[in-house]
Amino acid sequence: MATTRQVLRNLAWSVLLVAGMALVLCLTSWIVWGPGGIPWALAGAVAAALLLPGLPAGLVLRAHRARPIPYAALPEIHDALAALAARAGIHARPRLCWCPARQPNAFALDDAGVPVVVITDGLLRRLTPPELMAVLAHELAHIANGDLKIMRLADGLGRITGLMAWLGIALLALNLPLILLGAVTVPLAAVLLLIAAPGLVGLMQLALSRTREFAADLEAARLTGDPAALARALLALERSGPWEAIFRLRHQGPGLLRTHPATAERVRRLAEMARPLRPPLPIRTGG
Repeated sequence: MATTRQVLRNLAWSVLLVAGMALVLCLTSWIVWGPGGIPWALAGAVAAALLLPGLPAGLVLRAHRARPIPYAALPEIHDALAALAARAGIHARPRLCWCPARQPNAFALDDAGVPVVVITDGLLRRLTPPELMAVLAHELAHIANGDLKIMRLADGLGRITGLMAWLGIALLALNLPLILLGAVTVPLAAVLLLIAAPGLVGLMQLALSRTREFAADLEAARLTGDPAALARALLALERSGPWEAIFRLRHQGPGLLRTHPATAERVRRLAEMARPLRPPLPIRTGG
């Protein structure tokens, strides 16, 4: 089935990209410290992913001027979000927040194990209830799929790779007189790798982000049973006003520099999986 193929494809790409980032880190640390530096570099990347604090959820919410939506204000949306979370295997009841931005957008946070889904005023006004449910399911899918942890690991690999590359270039600069005198020989390939390593890992991080977006689309469609609603939501967001173009550069820039895949490709993949899905989740979306 198309759905099974997409699951395997997304998983394979995620594994390959993380392995590729780890490989670049290993090569960079080998150039700087030799074979003995590889385990320390990998351990440093894992430690960075686990120990370096991310932005607290409260700070992110304050930065976006987001505030909780009372249950009485949108009871159907609250109930639908809780039902989607239960279907996704998320045991904590998600918190739903609203921010006044006109740009249609949504994002998810993990606040000490409690999912927080933030929707903008523009998103709430632009989408129909089924489309809004699909977007909420997409954000919950990021949490259920462990994407926050995966991207933190990728960030740790990127940070340590950048550190190794900086140290390597600094050592080259310190030894430049010896290199010019011919007393020390440095392979050109090693120099080029040190220069290119941070950029290579950065491109792989962006590719990983796009892959996790495909996976979240797939899981959202499985949660709601309605891939067409998510496809309509994506197309509606694609038709946002021109004044929002700067906000949406992550979707519209060159392919290699996007954090999100092209909308047309996302819609095509959703269309592929429309037939084998189970019946839609019965969620009351009207008053």
